[in-house]
Amino acid sequence: MMKNIQKIIFIFVISSIVFWGINTVNAAMTDEAINYENGKVYSGIINAEKVSTNYYKIQIAKKSHLIINVTSTGDVSCNLAALNVTLFNSSGKVIIKPADFYFTYDKIQGIFKSSQYRVVNAGTYYIELGTGLGADIKYNMNMEISEKKSTDQTAVDSSIVTGIDANDYEMGETYSGTVNAESISADNYQVQVSKKSCLSINITSTGWVPYNSAALNVRIFDINGKDIIVPKDLNFTYDKIRGVYVANENRTFDAGIYYIELSTSLGADIRYTVNMVTKEVPAENTILTDEKSKATYKVTFSDTENATVEYIALTNKNTYEIVIPKTVTINGITYKVISVAPCAFKNNKQITKATIGANVKIIGKEAFSGCKKLRTVKMGNDVTVISSKTFFNCANLTKISIPAQVSKIDSSAFKNCKNLSSITVGPSVKTIGKEAFRGCGKLKNINIKSKKLKIVGKNAFKGIKPNARISVTSVKVKKLLRNKGQNKNVKIIKK
Repeated sequence: MMKNIQKIIFIFVISSIVFWGINTVNAAMTDEAINYENGKVYSGIINAEKVSTNYYKIQIAKKSHLIINVTSTGDVSCNLAALNVTLFNSSGKVIIKPADFYFTYDKIQGIFKSSQYRVVNAGTYYIELGTGLGADIKYNMNMEISEKKSTDQTAVDSSIVTGIDANDYEMGETYSGTVNAESISADNYQVQVSKKSCLSINITSTGWVPYNSAALNVRIFDINGKDIIVPKDLNFTYDKIRGVYVANENRTFDAGIYYIELSTSLGADIRYTVNMVTKEVPAENTILTDEKSKATYKVTFSDTENATVEYIALTNKNTYEIVIPKTVTINGITYKVISVAPCAFKNNKQITKATIGANVKIIGKEAFSGCKKLRTVKMGNDVTVISSKTFFNCANLTKISIPAQVSKIDSSAFKNCKNLSSITVGPSVKTIGKEAFRGCGKLKNINIKSKKLKIVGKNAFKGIKPNARISVTSVKVKKLLRNKGQNKNVKIIKK
């Protein structure tokens, strides 16, 4: 019995010593720390010879945005800010490490400057300012603390990957930091995607110029540890002006929680910045402008994976050769271009050549009507409909081949194309509308490959060259072409 009592007393004494020891340390730190007042600028001096360190205590009432701005006199001769800044919570966990504060020298003011941004939970935090330089280091510091809106709160998920020590990432903000292979360091951020979105990821790295490498490994994975982006997915290019490597990646992410991990295999400090922005796909009928193709587009199907648009018009009226792309990427979202709008280029006096992308299915009414200088048109294989008056009055158009998928050549589609001399009609055409080729005075060679042709409109070939030759593949099609306005000398020959 006595032994048990002695054992209990011993455990109590040891526990008390440990308890009071811990609290003595905490009390000492608390006594030294200056209570920080939001928005106020604090100044001080630190001297390494005296091993001096200044502490500030910050109380955060609610989950907040925290920006720390610091200036330092540093040591210009050594080109060093010489100020070590650390942010940690009441448990001692480091939130921002000294290497994250990358100081730049302001020649005008003669000081070094740096700032860091984080999202922090409610609680008590401490800032430690110290230096390893044996000289007086003057500093100024202020913090900007603003409450994070409840609608932006990062969701808590019980299935979050275990063992990940990550900072909350605030979408749209730019975070900076430093990773070092010698200390096997990696920075992790937790990202909340509220709805299925396109995520635009922009990263810079100081890299190691002699080896022409960004030296930064970037990995993004979901709460189950499944990789979404691995290091090899990011293609860094060197920006000579800024002296950094730059990588941009656009990916569609489902709603959920993700982690971004930044590390390096290079035994040196690698500075980075990371910025991520979610971009929702615009609603249908939204008009978009693309600088690359110098054109406007209308969203025809709104989706993050299979979005489509219609080509509306040129933004540069002095364009001579137009290219309607297969796809177009606007604000990080890739759209298939599936149609050309009615009157898109009507009466354009500049265009001489047009190339229509492979995804375009429909060329709208009067799309190229009155383009009198248009000579060459190359259509993608997916075109299925050439609408009414699409090439009406394109007087300089000389030769055209109808793609294999076209099922309808609508009325007056090529009417008054006076210099059109040759045309091939693909195997899928079922309808040639009235006056489709009327007034094509030089049209001499017509090759109709379709066996599916069922309708040929009135005067479809009126005014073509009197000695023209029309080749067909069946007797049925040959009968359909009789008396469609062509001269009696025009020969219709079955191959």
